[in-house]
Amino acid sequence: MMLSIRKCRKLIPLFLLILMIFTSCTDGGAGIFYSIEIEEEIKNRSLPDYLTAFSYATTSSDSMYYLAGGGLYRWDSLTPSQEWSDLSLPSGWKYTWQVASNGTDTLYVILENSDGDRSALYTWNGSWSPSAFPLPAGRPYRLWYADGRVYVATQETANETDKIYNYRLYAAPPDLSSFTPIDDGGTTYIFENKPIRDLASNGTTVFFITSDNVYTGSTVGSTFSVETSPSGRYLRKLHYSTTHAALFLSTGSQSINGSGYVYEWNGSNWDGFGSVGDDPNDFADISFGGTDYLVIGSENGYYESATSTTSFTGESATIESASKYEITDLSSAVVQGLFDGPGNIFFAMTSGNGLWRNTGGTWSRE
Repeated sequence: MMLSIRKCRKLIPLFLLILMIFTSCTDGGAGIFYSIEIEEEIKNRSLPDYLTAFSYATTSSDSMYYLAGGGLYRWDSLTPSQEWSDLSLPSGWKYTWQVASNGTDTLYVILENSDGDRSALYTWNGSWSPSAFPLPAGRPYRLWYADGRVYVATQETANETDKIYNYRLYAAPPDLSSFTPIDDGGTTYIFENKPIRDLASNGTTVFFITSDNVYTGSTVGSTFSVETSPSGRYLRKLHYSTTHAALFLSTGSQSINGSGYVYEWNGSNWDGFGSVGDDPNDFADISFGGTDYLVIGSENGYYESATSTTSFTGESATIESASKYEITDLSSAVVQGLFDGPGNIFFAMTSGNGLWRNTGGTWSRE
């Protein structure tokens, strides 16, 4: 009996070695994860698995997708199987977290130096060019392209000892030849310790938000006014949905572990659209399987709303099977935002968990 026990003990290290071989993943990017019931190949297309991505842009002139995640990465949508590649930044600059596009051939990029204490606005359309006209005040930290103009949010230190910062918003023509401060009819908006969080246009009106207020203005002029905001909510993101032909606002609770909500603009007020359970982040419109969806990232995965629905449902409701989704790291990741790709492909940007691609209902990390 004792001899049999000793033999079994000798076999245990060999069994563990075999198990380790069959459950390992290579550093180079391709590995097979096995379980009793599921076999799934996880592909890696050259982006770091720990990547944090905040913004993306596309250009129709070269069918390229650009991703800002510390570095600036690009991917050719005409050859979906190819890897993402680095786009070299101008000399003296090391990071970028913000990229926007005019939709055709020009990128707008905020660049940072290696210490993160300086930033500048550049354009890219085959070569890099700094903005010929400096911003009137502060350093740029966010940007958007809407209604044919570039909008840039800036931060300026007002009192370093007390950690007081001023935030402003500027509008510029596509060639960045001038920067007009957004104002309320003569007085520039200066937000103390209230960063401008997001901006969007519904085609007739431009909206931007701080954490507690919504501001609206004409797409022609630069005069803005304060609009009614959802009471007691922490404002997070704005998005005009082509799926629902409406403007949406995501909000978080001001209490700890509160639920997130989405509101729809009805032309004069915000109507409740639905709860998303976790604090919500950014939106995207995607086409999948012949159906259009409005999707929203959250602090724990993402949610979806189809064209004919008036609320959000869980991520595995129609786009994919629950089993495929739950075995990925994406199911518990902080999803900063999503964006559509060619055909049956769309992407999810995460905080520290890489960029994910959904191809025909299956997720894989880029």
